[in-house]
Amino acid sequence: MRKKYLKIRDHRTGIIGLAHRQVAVTLLGRSLLPGEVVHHLDGDSTNNAPENLLGLCCLNWRYGRLTAGVV
Repeated sequence: MRKKYLKIRDHRTGIIGLAHRQVAVTLLGRSLLPGEVVHHLDGDSTNNAPENLLGLCCLNWRYGRLTAGVV
């Protein structure tokens, strides 16, 4: 079964993106870097609550909760 992700439109650019990635960008206060991914801790791809999101940097295999300035 394929996961379904919520999508949102950026009102400034008109670009449609994945909601969980936009939540991560807002929490971090910056764009996601190449190789950074955002996972849903509970496995529910529609639960985009900040406490349910986990940032993972694939290049260094570092991970942690999304908080300002930390991935």
